Amino acid sequence: PALAVLGLGIALVAFVAYGIASRSLLAGSTEHMQYVAKNVAERAQSWVEERQRQVDGWSRLDVYANAMADTFMAKAARTQATGLLKEYIKGNDTFETVLLVNSAGDVLAASKEGDVGAKLADREYFVQAMKGDSAISEPFANPQGKVVFMVAFPVRNKSNEVIGVLAGQVALQSFATTRVNPVRIGEKGYCYLVDREGLILVHPKAENILKLNIQTL
Repeated sequence: PALAVLGLGIALVAFVAYGIASRSLLAGSTEHMQYVAKNVAERAQSWVEERQRQVDGWSRLDVYANAMADTFMAKAARTQATGLLKEYIKGNDTFETVLLVNSAGDVLAASKEGDVGAKLADREYFVQAMKGDSAISEPFANPQGKVVFMVAFPVRNKSNEVIGVLAGQVALQSFATTRVNPVRIGEKGYCYLVDREGLILVHPKAENILKLNIQTL
């Protein structure tokens, strides 16, 4: 049996659930489980909001707007932008990569050189950010097999026009390692996170991640 807490209102987490060792443990610990689940859920939301604040702050730097044009000065700005983006992920296990994207959806600069030139025009988070809004994608597995989600903010020029997007790829494991995996209830109770559809995103058993859906149990 498992206990779920619903309704975080963000794309990252829809449920916080607990695997329980026995029915007797479930019966005797429901109130405590609800308290801990709510606490983990609130921490998850605060953690996501902090990642949003980081990307929002970065997106406001003039260098990213200056890098958008097809000019010699813009080329120099892209070189500077690349250096900044690399610094963001240096020694940082939260962001896998950070991308500077022009209005056509082309990645102009990135913290990982292999991402430059990628086409993102069809990504929902890019489309939303180009409309002037912040965006968070649904979690997905990146090419390295890590569960990640995208946080995106518009890049604006001095006339406040949206001319591009700054997007950070956030690794969910950085939250799980410190705030989810250590949680224990009794000898065998544990915490795991699932998405809106019940697909497991964080679990003590790695083989369950992005493979097991609790709605099928």
